[in-house]
Amino acid sequence: MLATSATNRCPNLQFGNATLRDVARATRRPDGDSNPEDNPNADRKPEIDTGLSRRALFGSAATALATAGLGYYAGNWESGESTAGTGHHAQTTAATGYQPIRIDLPEDAYSELPGVTGFVRDITPFVDPLPIPPRVPLESFRGTSHAAITMVSQSVKLHRDLPPTPMWTYNGAALGPTIEIGRDERLRVAWENQISTPLPIVAVQGTVPVMPPYWDEYGVGDLRPIRDIAAIPPELVVHLHGAHSTGSSDGWGENTVSPGNAQLSEFLNRQPAAALWYHDHTMHLSRFTTYAGLTAGMYVIRDNEEAALDLPRGEFEIPLVVADRNFLTDPNGNVNGILVHKTVVFEEGPEPLMRPATGPVTMVNGMIWPYVDVQRRSYRFRILNAADIRAYRFDLVDETGAAVPEGTMVLIGTDGGLIHTPVPLDAPILVLPAERIDVIVDFARLPPGNYTLVNLAETAPDFRGILEFRTADGNPSQPSVIPDIISATAVSDATPNSDAITERAILITRANQFNAQLWELEVYTGSLPRLPADGFVQINRDDKTTTYRRVARSWSDPVSIEVVPDSWEKWTYISIEDVLDPHPMHIHNAHLSVIERRQLDTDGFLEFELADGTFGQGTESPMVVGDEVKVDEHERYRKDVIHARSLELVTALVRFGPNPGRFMHHCHIYGHEDHSMMRTFLSTDERSTNAIATHMNHTSKH
Repeated sequence: MLATSATNRCPNLQFGNATLRDVARATRRPDGDSNPEDNPNADRKPEIDTGLSRRALFGSAATALATAGLGYYAGNWESGESTAGTGHHAQTTAATGYQPIRIDLPEDAYSELPGVTGFVRDITPFVDPLPIPPRVPLESFRGTSHAAITMVSQSVKLHRDLPPTPMWTYNGAALGPTIEIGRDERLRVAWENQISTPLPIVAVQGTVPVMPPYWDEYGVGDLRPIRDIAAIPPELVVHLHGAHSTGSSDGWGENTVSPGNAQLSEFLNRQPAAALWYHDHTMHLSRFTTYAGLTAGMYVIRDNEEAALDLPRGEFEIPLVVADRNFLTDPNGNVNGILVHKTVVFEEGPEPLMRPATGPVTMVNGMIWPYVDVQRRSYRFRILNAADIRAYRFDLVDETGAAVPEGTMVLIGTDGGLIHTPVPLDAPILVLPAERIDVIVDFARLPPGNYTLVNLAETAPDFRGILEFRTADGNPSQPSVIPDIISATAVSDATPNSDAITERAILITRANQFNAQLWELEVYTGSLPRLPADGFVQINRDDKTTTYRRVARSWSDPVSIEVVPDSWEKWTYISIEDVLDPHPMHIHNAHLSVIERRQLDTDGFLEFELADGTFGQGTESPMVVGDEVKVDEHERYRKDVIHARSLELVTALVRFGPNPGRFMHHCHIYGHEDHSMMRTFLSTDERSTNAIATHMNHTSKH
C-alpha cells in the first residue's frame, strides 16, 4: 500500500458543505457575458485550489487582436449537401466533389446564419448516460476474421442541451465501435472512407506576445480563423496504436485514402491481451482530423492468461475514452455544439511557436460529462486518454470531494497489457495522451451514493469532474479478490534475450526559441568544433563525458535508425524541456519498459545565432546527469507510451515487433507530431536485405 491516506490524498477537493454537483453547477457556465460590469460577480467561480493554474503560470493578460470574423462551414452533414450562405470564399475540391462554403460570423449575426443555432447558456454535467460502444461483427473466411468500419460524416448529440454536432466519425458515432479479437487470430479490416463533407470544425489561431488565458475557455476568444481549413480534403489513414503490425498495415501518415476508397489492413495479433485503440494518423493534420471526430475506437485482444484471472467482464467491463473539447459561443457566452480548435502562436523567437489550447469540457465515450449506473460490485474500466495535449491525473471522490478509501481502485494493466503485480491506486495516477490504464474499481467497498472520476492535474480545467458513478441501494457483493500475480509473462516480456543491445539517444529540445524538436543522436568521436555548435551535445554521466552529434530532426531527413525485427534495443530520451506535463513518447510496432530515470542539469544547452543569421542549438558545456528518480512500478511492463519528463533522462528497453517495414516514432501530442516531433525508422534484417542488394549491384538508400 502507498503511504498516502484517503484524507490527505485530495485535500483540494474538500468543499465544506458544498457537494461536487454544487461546484459543477457553479462552474459550468462559460465566461463571456456581453457586459460583465452589469454583474461584477458574473465571472467569479468557486476555486478548487490544486496548485498553479494556467493563468497563474503564464499570466492573465494578452494583447487584444483584431478579429476578422469567425470561419464556419455550414452544411447538411448527413447528406453532404452544402448550405448556401454569405461566404468569404467558396472552393470546390475536385478530388472529393464537395464545395466548402465559408461563413464569416459577425458578432450580431450568429442566430441568423444557417447551421449556427441552438446556443444554450449552461452545459449541465452528469445528465446524459454513458454511451457504450458496440462491438464490430466479425466474419470468418478461410481461417481469417474480417471486419469493416466506415468513416462517415454525421451530426451527433454530445449533450442533452446542445444541438447535434457535425463530425467526421467511425460508423456514425462520436466514439468508434470496439473490435475484439483473440491472440494470434488473424484479422483483416476494411476502413472505408465515405466522408462527404468538409472538415466540420472551427479552427482558429492567433499571434500573441505572452501566454494568454485561452486554455479551458469556451469559444474562439480573439483568435483568427484559419481560412483554408475546409479546403482540406478528407484523405485519411487509420493507425492501430499499440499493435505489432506490418509496415503496410501500420497506418503510415502519407498513405491516405480518399472518399470512395478503403484502407485495407491485416493484423496478426501476435501479442498479449491488451486494450489497443485506433485513430486517424493523417500526416500534418491529425490534430484536426482527430478533433473532428476520428478520435478513437477500442481494439481489445484477449488471451488465455487474462481469461484465467476471472476479471469482471461483459457489462461489468467498460471502456472509458476521455478527451477535452471546446465549443463555439456567441458574444454573450452562450454555447453551441460546433467544435472549436484553438492554436496560439508566439513569434518572439526565430520561428513561430505553436501551442494547442485545451478545452473546458470533458467528453467520455463521446458524451460530455456523462453518468453511469453501477452495482455495488467490482468493475473493470479500460481508460484511454484520447486528448490532444490534455494530461489527466485520475482519482475517484465522493460527493464532498473526499477520496474513496484505499484499495477501492487497483491498477492491473497499462498500454501493452496486464502488469506483473497489482498496484493500489491510493494516489492520483497521471495518464498522458494515448496512454491506457486497466483499473478494477470495487464499488462494494463504498456506501450507496454518487462518486465522481476527477482530474487532479495541475493543468486541469476549473471543473474537474469527468464521469459520475451512481451506485444503487442494496446489498453489496463480496469485495473482489485480486491475485497477487496478475501476469506471469509481464516480466519475461520486459527482459531482453541478449546482452548485446543497440543503444540509441533521442533528445527533446525545449520549446523556447524554437518549437520542441526530436533529435536523433549518434556518438561522435571526431574532432570537436568550437562549442557551442549547432547539433552537438555533450552529456556528463557519472563523471564521463560523451559527445553526441545530431543526425536527424525533421520528417524529411533520411532514415538514421534501422532496427532488426523482433529485436531489443535501449532508447534514452533526453528531455531538456521545462514544462509541467511530460511529452508522451510513442514508438510504433514496439513495446517499451522503463528501466531508469535520472535528473538532468541542462544549463549548458543554449540557443544561439549563427554566422549566417540563422539560429542553432547545442551545448556550450556538458549537461550533467544527476540523481536517480523513482520509476513507477507500472512503467516497467509493456508500455507503448512513456513519459519524457522535463529535465530528466529516461531509459527504456524497447522490444520491436516481428514484422519488417517503415514505421514512425513521435510525441503523441498531435500538435507536436504534426509539426516537428515525428521521425521515421526502418525495421529490416540488414543481413538479408544488404546481401541481396549487394548481389544485385544496389546500395541501400532510404
